[in-house]
Amino acid sequence: MATAVVAGLTTLVGALIFRGVLNIPVFADATAGDFGGVGTSLHALTAATAALTATGLLHLLLVSAPRALRFFNWIVWLATAVATVSPFSLSNPPLVQFATAMVNLVTGVAIVTLLMGVGVSAREWSYPRRWETDGDDDAESALDNGWLQPPPAPPEREHHSEGHDGVAGAQHRSREG
Repeated sequence: MATAVVAGLTTLVGALIFRGVLNIPVFADATAGDFGGVGTSLHALTAATAALTATGLLHLLLVSAPRALRFFNWIVWLATAVATVSPFSLSNPPLVQFATAMVNLVTGVAIVTLLMGVGVSAREWSYPRRWETDGDDDAESALDNGWLQPPPAPPEREHHSEGHDGVAGAQHRSREG
């Protein structure tokens, strides 16, 4: 929910900067004022909806995909690229197209960075590990059900004493014992 608020506010700040400071009429005509009226509100609402959708996607991937954050990163960066390039397909003046693309890019970056931080935190705290618990029944039942796997044991190293002579062989043998 907080990401949606940040996305909507990012759009409003972008509109205020481009309309109020730089006099570039993004999201509405030039007579609409510093915030741009309904067009700006719809754009902010669309950004908030995109952030909520991305949050749901992150949750879905975290519970179902093996490399959830990698998939999420690709999907949301590609969606940000679409939102950034799409204003250039409209019939607005080039300066308005560029300003709209910049607002969309900054909003997308805000969504990605905030949700990637949430995803990393969720991944770290998602399930207890059996080898780090003090005999908690929930962790043991999770391991029994196949939800958790302990880390693999390191592979055994083979030691060959042939070919060692003198000091090097003695040092090798002393490390083994």
